[in-house]
Amino acid sequence: MLNKIQSLYNNLSAQKLILLFTLISAFISWQIIYIQHGWVNNDFVIYHEAARLFTLHKWKQGFAVFGWPFYSLLVATVKQMSGLDIFNSAKLLAIVFFAITTYSFLTLIHISSSNKTAIACGALVLFGSSYIVGDVLPMMLRDPGFWAFFTLSLVFLFGFISLAMLLMPFIGNYVQLWPRCLELKV
Repeated sequence: MLNKIQSLYNNLSAQKLILLFTLISAFISWQIIYIQHGWVNNDFVIYHEAARLFTLHKWKQGFAVFGWPFYSLLVATVKQMSGLDIFNSAKLLAIVFFAITTYSFLTLIHISSSNKTAIACGALVLFGSSYIVGDVLPMMLRDPGFWAFFTLSLVFLFGFISLAMLLMPFIGNYVQLWPRCLELKV
């Protein structure tokens, strides 16, 4: 059995390993949220009310409930698209956000090390974090969405930097000339 796992691990590419851990993270978050039934904190009561008003197309009242309505709008959109109630829509968003966070976090590790063992250790650190998996994940918060898109933006930033480094020999002279062009007065 251990040899089969070892051969499966050796045959997986780093991208497939990241996707596998992303699926595992979605399952873990679903299981944690299912067990805990989704904790409702004071913040979620506000998000829930704003999302309820947004689904009723009462935009002014929804914006009046909470001045930063993006999460509530996402919950309302998922509710409208899926047919789930508001609470289960927030649970679904939490699962998706944790999967995006896992994918982005492990991709950052892959960018920095290109080592499958480092990717697996990063997944274990993420899944073993009692704060994230035990405290934050079961709560209906907007924080997992923040983490998801923050880490995803870092992936795109590093991709942009690596592309710029590849193109630098071709555009280097133009970049050096640009400040001189700004000094010219026509």
